[in-house]
Amino acid sequence: MSKSKKQIEVVLNGLNEFGVSELKEYYKYNFHFGYFVNTSFSVGDTLGIKRKRFKNVKAFYGLGVDNYVGNFNCTQSGENRERVGGYFSLQIKHFNYKIYEVEVVETLTEVNL
Repeated sequence: MSKSKKQIEVVLNGLNEFGVSELKEYYKYNFHFGYFVNTSFSVGDTLGIKRKRFKNVKAFYGLGVDNYVGNFNCTQSGENRERVGGYFSLQIKHFNYKIYEVEVVETLTEVNL
């Protein structure tokens, strides 16, 4: 017996210009003056995220490119090793991407012990 389920696979090919500008704005407006700011990311950086699988197809299409794909750690160090900042929530719209519909087939086989 086998069942088929549809899922969505999003392949992320690095940040797009919008993603880079959003990350730079996040640094600019959310951190105190005098802290180390790492804004060395550029278009094409993957930030360690290359793909994302969505199991709920209806929810995926409901949000579209606003779907969450991961966090980017924006914590910064101050002069006394004080840590400030948080995480930037990355969405599909921040990346160059390709979207695929995947059909996952579950096969159940009875086993006799």
